[in-house]
Amino acid sequence: MSLFLQVVVAIGIAIAAFALVVGATELGRIRTILDRGRIRVENIRAHTTSSSNLWINSRSGYAVYVFQQGSWVLEADFSRPGYEPVPPTIEAAFDGQVVKKESGLKKGA
Repeated sequence: MSLFLQVVVAIGIAIAAFALVVGATELGRIRTILDRGRIRVENIRAHTTSSSNLWINSRSGYAVYVFQQGSWVLEADFSRPGYEPVPPTIEAAFDGQVVKKESGLKKGA
């Protein structure tokens, strides 16, 4: 094997190792963000290229809804004291769609 080919292979291995380290670091950051409850939700509408980012880190908390058999179903409630889950008002694009919705103030609170 020529010296040039050995150098090219060594550089390729170094680049691959660097990519693995960077990937592991990014995954660690993502896990930390998820553990803190700061989740990025993307709402991508069918047949469009628009998307919106929603960082919910408010004092009210949030709820997760899933669209099943024609209606929104509460999947998980992370509302803080004094707040309650509020169903989504948007029209679902497909069965199984998941939406994260900010909680609303409890009635009578």
